[in-house]
Amino acid sequence: MCSLDVRPHRPILFVLAILVLAFAVSMPASAATIEKDFPFELDTWYDLDFEDGSLTVQRVRVAHLKSNLKSRLFRGSDTEFVETVQVQVEYVNNTGRDYEAALDIVWVDAKGREIDGYRGKEEMDEGEHDEMTAALSTSKYGLERAKTLKVKIVF
Repeated sequence: MCSLDVRPHRPILFVLAILVLAFAVSMPASAATIEKDFPFELDTWYDLDFEDGSLTVQRVRVAHLKSNLKSRLFRGSDTEFVETVQVQVEYVNNTGRDYEAALDIVWVDAKGREIDGYRGKEEMDEGEHDEMTAALSTSKYGLERAKTLKVKIVF
């Protein structure tokens, strides 16, 4: 029978246990999710009222945005059918660490069909009262048809 002596490996096992514990502590226990629907209206702030310790996600809106140089270059002067908007999510992060948030913010018509929106990842920097923002071009017709703003944020 073979006998295995683990005593020489104790320092390595100890270091591995410390690393696993440190990694587990640095990871959030579970992902937090905010899911809410609001009547769609441009330039209107909607309260999200989400608090998780020192992290607060306050409100969201889709706002008119003046066309920037990049938009004018790619679209030219033809803005008859297109509107530039910005999705804005206001937060306060005093947690001591940065967060990455997955935003899924779309506007839908009366039948629940998605018209347009923003899906992407944005940073919530530590120690700040700030906004996550994403600008996009969308159709004016779609904005007129929108009835509901669907908000889902996972971090």
